[in-house]
Amino acid sequence: MIQVPLPEVDFPGGVCHFVATPIGNLGDIGLRALAVLAEADVVFAEDTRHTRRLLDRYGLRVALGSYHDHNKVKVVPAIVDRLKNGEKVAVVSDAGMPCISDPGFTLARALLAEDLPWTVIPGPSSTVSALVLSGFSPDRFLYLGYAPRKKGQRRKFLEDALGEP
Repeated sequence: MIQVPLPEVDFPGGVCHFVATPIGNLGDIGLRALAVLAEADVVFAEDTRHTRRLLDRYGLRVALGSYHDHNKVKVVPAIVDRLKNGEKVAVVSDAGMPCISDPGFTLARALLAEDLPWTVIPGPSSTVSALVLSGFSPDRFLYLGYAPRKKGQRRKFLEDALGEP
């Protein structure tokens, strides 16, 4: 367990915080992200086992809830209710920023519909890291998400990508 002094954060109840998590190295998490996770009443995670390792590494004891593609229809209304009751809710993905290629977007849409506030705690970005590592010009690039796993769908995805300007 690593212990670090955490900064004070403004984390009012009723505001959902989408918190970026490390892409691979648990040491890549920001101090502000750790402070928000420490203050949360509950953290909703794609894989609670994965997130528990992160929380344990930094000695954070917080309730964990499961939120992923297979339970989002049931969990999103529960998160909205918690926020309406003034709870401090944080949402994480397994790696990187929630809402990018994960079910966080479904929650963001629900928060918009309910006129509930949310914010993001920035962190590692696989897209920007890949861009810098590629050696390509960072002046202009296009992110199309992850290619499908099925061969036929992946082929169509890549053919469509070739037509992008």
